[in-house]
Parts: sequence; structure tokens; C-alpha cells
Amino acid sequence: MATTTFRAFRAEMATAVRAITPTTELGDKAAKFTEFHDSIDFREWAQANPDNCTRTFSIADMFDDDPVEISDATADLQPIRCEVLVGYQHDYKYGANKLRDMESVIREDYRSIELALGIHGQANYTVGCTIKEDGPPFDVEVYDGVSVLVVPYLCRFYQSVS
Repeated sequence: MATTTFRAFRAEMATAVRAITPTTELGDKAAKFTEFHDSIDFREWAQANPDNCTRTFSIADMFDDDPVEISDATADLQPIRCEVLVGYQHDYKYGANKLRDMESVIREDYRSIELALGIHGQANYTVGCTIKEDGPPFDVEVYDGVSVLVVPYLCRFYQSVS
């Protein structure tokens, strides 16, 4: 049976998100999803850098794993919770209806992420795994100057016991 690690699985998730062609173009805003690479928390970074956060995303390990579901001498079926986080600046360049248009863009982006990563996105993974939303489909956290789309997932994959 093929095994993997969360690092490899997260890399495939990130590749799938970067490949998304957003439904709505945002003029001078980021047209594509850009992965966040830094040593600080994504939410903190987005609040400190609202000008650079639109459609910047991070896939964060929640470190809230369920117990191993199946195990044998070579591999464990490991469930791991993660969140896909995407930032949106409150500059209201999303359309004439400002806040409502930003909300529409966030909802469109959520749907695109779910199609790329969730139950419809299984073809995007080369490792043996399953992924499904964990809890409510998504949430939007609102901070001063920025909103963060939060999409929780429960990932299951076989991990080597050695």
C-alpha cells in the first residue's frame, strides 16, 4: 500500500489551489492564488499586510489529530485536520457593491477551492488519501482591514510506521 506524509499531501493540496483560475478577476488585485511561505501565523501576517493578502493562502496543520483508524505492521491510516486560509483586503475593489461584492468573491473562491480539494478534487492527488470538509463548510473571520476565508478539512492517508 502506498504511504505518504502530511508534508507531501499538503504540497499536493497547495499545487491544486495554485492551479485554480478564479471565477472573478479583481482588476489590480491578485488574479491567481499565491501560497504564503513564512514563519509566522497566516492570520497575523494578513492583518499586518492587508495590501498583499488578497488571494494569498496557507494550508495550516491544526495539530488536532484523531487516533489512528487502522494499523498494520507497515502503515497507519492517519486522520489529520487542517485549514485552508485565504486572505481578502477590505479595500472594496471587488465591485460597485463593495462589501457584498467582496462576500460574493469569497463565496466563489470557496467553491473553487472545494472543487479542487474536496470530494470533487480527488483526481488532484497522486498519494492514496481522502479529504472531506470537517465541520461547517467554511467560515469567514473578519479583522480590521482584512477578512480570512477558513475552510476546514479532515485528511486521511496511510503513513509509514517506520
